[in-house]
Amino acid sequence: MGLEDRSLLAEWKPSYKRGFNLQGSLVAVTAVLGTIAYIQTGHWLWLTGALIIFANWPYTLIFLIPTNNRLLAIPLESAGPETRRMIEAWGRGHLVRGCLGAMAVVVFFLAALS
Repeated sequence: MGLEDRSLLAEWKPSYKRGFNLQGSLVAVTAVLGTIAYIQTGHWLWLTGALIIFANWPYTLIFLIPTNNRLLAIPLESAGPETRRMIEAWGRGHLVRGCLGAMAVVVFFLAALS
């Protein structure tokens, strides 16, 4: 966040593109494996963890993708204070995704201990 607006956007765009597929894939794999563990064990915590981690997808589609698309559409030479505010909002939105992931980890850990 210490970069000037144009450099900040120039850093955000390729980073976002690299992370997009990785994060979506990790969510899908984790949700599927949690569901499989639930089917095998019948323990509700596995399914709960799978649902919590899967919640990242609808959350992202509803709340983050509109901001992502607006940021991707901004030419670097047009970056300014509003761009910075959007990237800051994007970061706060990703904090929610991180919290969902952390909650899923705790639930999966509790399931493994059960």
